[in-house]
Amino acid sequence: AQVDRLMNLPLVQRRWSESFANQWMKLDKTPQLESNLPSVRESLKSLSKFQNADELRLSMIEEVKDYMHFLIWEQKASYQELMTSDLVFPRSESLAEIYGVSAWNGSFELDQLVRAPASERAGLLSRAQFLFTGLNSTRPIMRGVELYRNYLCGTIPSPADNSTPQGIVFEDHFSGRETVQAMTEAPGTSCVSCHQGLINPLAFPFEVFDAFGKFRQNELIYHRDTEAKAGELVTTKPIDSSSNVELPTYLTGQYTDAIDLIHDVAQSPRGNLCLDIKLLSFALKSQVSMGSNDCAIQDLQLSKIQSGGSIIEAIKQVALQPEFLKRTLK
Repeated sequence: AQVDRLMNLPLVQRRWSESFANQWMKLDKTPQLESNLPSVRESLKSLSKFQNADELRLSMIEEVKDYMHFLIWEQKASYQELMTSDLVFPRSESLAEIYGVSAWNGSFELDQLVRAPASERAGLLSRAQFLFTGLNSTRPIMRGVELYRNYLCGTIPSPADNSTPQGIVFEDHFSGRETVQAMTEAPGTSCVSCHQGLINPLAFPFEVFDAFGKFRQNELIYHRDTEAKAGELVTTKPIDSSSNVELPTYLTGQYTDAIDLIHDVAQSPRGNLCLDIKLLSFALKSQVSMGSNDCAIQDLQLSKIQSGGSIIEAIKQVALQPEFLKRTLK
């Protein structure tokens, strides 16, 4: 009864949404925009409504909080809905431009909500905050690693050597995908085992989003920032976001782009289970790993099944677990 009473309080709901979103989406680690780099300055020309870097970064962070709050507490969403909704909540004109929509007025009334094209946005993994790198590069590797570790709860060992293998040549006309492939998929290198079959297949579908999180069909390739011609346009190439993912028990399929991939993540038992692990880790203020706290995780899974998938019921169930009642707070 007390759990129900507290969770019906608007202040509790908002505080929970903001705190959980901050931990799961790593909002406080959202990159700063490196607007001093020539290539970034050129890329900014695609945003006619850009005002300043701090405003853009903050609006991305706040949009995730608004999205999380509405989907979970107002819409009583399931995991699948949380991961696939085309709703966006851009309070600033610059973020609205990235999403290709009008700015949101702050109202959660149904007729005031803003939807992006369903072919361009699907849930949490298409938030600008998740995609934003602060650079001109989309940093595909980081996107793939983050998806695997944080949304599928997979484990990737730290590489023994992060340096580019000797003999690798980068051409000025290389796309972001071609650069990553040259750097990580060279036969016989230590990189290829993790990248070719795991990280890169999860990363490349997200190439349909630029470094700001804007949906695109073509990539503008600039001279590298370390070169004398830094920031000058080299060429334009069509985006290749196709991918074949073969990760049994995690995700398997052929995908045309990130939206295609995300819809499979949303339906995967592994993704759903990973959310429960994140919920329990958040509540216990400790890292819950796959295979630990099995009874509590099963209770969360069952509560969602019995409620038609509602994440709210899983949150309530967390507060009823012995681990939560006996946790030690510092």
